[in-house]
Amino acid sequence: MFKTGPIIHQDISPCFLYGALSDEQFVIARNTADSAFRAVGRNAENRMLPFLEAPFNEECIEKAESVVSHFRKFESVLVIGTGGSSLGARTMTSLLQSWVMADNAFPKLYFLDNLDAEIFWEIMSIVNPKTTGVIAVSKSGETAETLIQVMRCIEYWSGIIDIGTLSEQFLFITEPKNNFLRKIAAHFGIKCMDHPTNIGGRFSCFSLGSILPPMIIGFDVRKFFHGAASTCNQIFLGRLRAPIDGAALALALYNTKNIRTHVFFPYGDAFSSFTFWCRQLIAESIGKNGVGFTPVYGMGPVDQHSQLQLYMDGPDDKLFTVLFEKQVARERLSPNTWDFLPSLRPFAISAIADLVSAQCNATCQALMKKKRPVRILCVHVLNEQTLGALMMNFIIETLITAEIFHVDPLTQPSVEIGKKIALDALSKR
Repeated sequence: MFKTGPIIHQDISPCFLYGALSDEQFVIARNTADSAFRAVGRNAENRMLPFLEAPFNEECIEKAESVVSHFRKFESVLVIGTGGSSLGARTMTSLLQSWVMADNAFPKLYFLDNLDAEIFWEIMSIVNPKTTGVIAVSKSGETAETLIQVMRCIEYWSGIIDIGTLSEQFLFITEPKNNFLRKIAAHFGIKCMDHPTNIGGRFSCFSLGSILPPMIIGFDVRKFFHGAASTCNQIFLGRLRAPIDGAALALALYNTKNIRTHVFFPYGDAFSSFTFWCRQLIAESIGKNGVGFTPVYGMGPVDQHSQLQLYMDGPDDKLFTVLFEKQVARERLSPNTWDFLPSLRPFAISAIADLVSAQCNATCQALMKKKRPVRILCVHVLNEQTLGALMMNFIIETLITAEIFHVDPLTQPSVEIGKKIALDALSKR
């Protein structure tokens, strides 16, 4: 059974307890956020935000299921894509497969999402082309990093296997347009599947290119969609205010304290890829026309030993979002083993999860006492359903924030400038 009520819990009260923000300042910002939310709702009703509809549609899941079993036959699968064409898939995959955990019943996924010659050729030396599948995702079909890695893979594969079998191992997901990726596919007889033309990369986490790779390793995408769809309904029915209050908090702190840096400080490695996904979502959607927020990545408890000093005693110019799940103890305690270390008795009677929870609470309390604004987002367990809820929550919060600051969240015009300069430089070689 799927849980139907709100499955994420947001607490912004720490921002008020020690005077980081006043009730009056927040109420003013909340009224603005409420108005912006109504505008987002109108856009959704007019079907201008198709990615909000995506988790209600199982057609995408059925398309992915048509090729999942084929790619599960391989020992390894390379996923080539960058930015939004990779971060959603990597976020889902991180729940099931990381450097410390993997299910040998499924292929090992390698994400080639950052163009790095050393890493690329190191992976080529590890995988066997005869037992490795390749999935390339690019909405435009003209992303430089994706195209060069696809062609290098084809060149490498062609020296080891019959080039006629590429169609059995490669799959491209791109818009149904006459782009470079489609031309490569046509030349080598590689299958293409359609990327939606009306959904941009950072909003494509409920689209084919994002859900296929995690499905290959057993990710339950129906639970993921349900978590997102349920949360979307809760928000627009007025039963969940988390994204509205999140946007209001950002606005209030922007107006009263000029806070433009948002630090994401999750406790738990499974949140790591999610935080990188949030970073792109916020930076590319809101950072325009001289406004925006700088999202900063942190990780607890480890970054208590690298960043917390700055956050506590440095400039008071940051909003902290602490994310955690209520981890359950997994070990069987043996306190007597610690008898020779009596001063460490608290560790002897505590699970690792207990210590992480205590450190998370302590960090929040310490920041609050320094009058640093802190909001806390908690899930009982981080799984497919709660991940879908979190991603939908932050998508809607970002849309509201963009509406507040009068920027178009669906574009990234300045990114294209750098792409053109790089291509012009290569053309002159």
